[in-house]
Amino acid sequence: MLGAMVRALGNSRDPRVIPTLIRIRDQNRLPRENSQITMKIQYLEKLKPENTKKVGAPH
Repeated sequence: MLGAMVRALGNSRDPRVIPTLIRIRDQNRLPRENSQITMKIQYLEKLKPENTKKVGAPH
């Protein structure tokens, strides 16, 4: 059940998703290392527009 919710949140492009996932993880006392939710948070942080490098000519 929690996994399905994390997947649904992870597919959203809303900037509030990452803090929500962190709150879910902490409320459920999930491990911070190597847990699926932590990996999802790290993945989403990489996808943030300010963290992705712009490649190519400016438009």
